[in-house]
Formats: sequence, structure tokens, C-alpha cells
Amino acid sequence: MQLSETVFVEIQVTKAVNEMAVGVASNEVAAGRLDFWERQCLIRAGADFIVSGFKSYEAVVKYLFEGGMLCLTLFSNENA
Repeated sequence: MQLSETVFVEIQVTKAVNEMAVGVASNEVAAGRLDFWERQCLIRAGADFIVSGFKSYEAVVKYLFEGGMLCLTLFSNENA
């Protein structure tokens, strides 16, 4: 099992223009849970942030575009 080559290219292109890459490592079986295998792949690809889904997108957008504080757990190192 591997992430699409497109994911790696998208992250590389994003990083090449000095932007922040946000990866989504969602567990398709347990909604809202992080997929640790996908997380590792996204880390290797160079993602700056990794979220388990879009439930907390407002906090991430505020942090990225308004310079606010990110006051949520984006992922857990548990079982990583």
C-alpha cells in the first residue's frame, strides 16, 4: 500500500514556492481518527501539518492565514 505519487508531487511543488503543506491522514474505517501509516508517508513527503480530517479546519485556517495560535491537537504520537 502506498500513497499516490501525486501526493508527493503536490507537497514538493507547494514547498518549492515556500508555502506550507497540510496533509490529511484520515482513517477511512474510523472516521475522525488518524491513519498512522499515512501520517508517516506525509511526514516523509514533507508535509508541515498533518490532520486526521477537516473537522477542525477553522482553527487550522486561522493559524495559517491569520497568525493565530493553534490550540488543538493535530495528531497524537501515540502508537506512532
